[in-house]
Amino acid sequence: MDTEKAFEWFAIQTKTGAEDAAVQTLVTLGLQTFLPLARTAPSRRRRTTRRVRPLFPGYCFARFQSKVHFHMVRYSRGVLRVVGTEETPWPVDESIIEDIRARLDGEGVLDLGLREFHAGDTVRICEGPFEGWTGVFDGELDDRLRVVILLQAMQQARLVMNRDCVELAQAI
Repeated sequence: MDTEKAFEWFAIQTKTGAEDAAVQTLVTLGLQTFLPLARTAPSRRRRTTRRVRPLFPGYCFARFQSKVHFHMVRYSRGVLRVVGTEETPWPVDESIIEDIRARLDGEGVLDLGLREFHAGDTVRICEGPFEGWTGVFDGELDDRLRVVILLQAMQQARLVMNRDCVELAQAI
């Protein structure tokens, strides 16, 4: 068996906020790691600047031989689990890792910018008095900072919200 082919990428779920610690531990084990970062759009409402955070909060990637390194990785500092079953991790196709890397800028960061919504998208209000409510994205206003949402809970009431207070709703 070709030993180089036995090395595969795996998704590692980290403990909350411990992505960097998990990556550092895995690097000390001699493993290749990948922690894609993203630059978020600034929030005018919260008066925050652009910040860099993990693209997939709570996850990183490591390349290793599952038969040789699985238990060592699984019990490393900062690691919650290797994605897969109890005894068999699920490999991540190398083309996915390469695709993510191709989207990173010169600093190794993906610039997320403003999230685009399309008419008919189901959105969730993530801030303010209607926090947690869902609706349907209707459109954006001319300033591109405010959006119009149709709230179904109020018999199709129209609500104008700041763009940074709305996110795409998770599929149920």
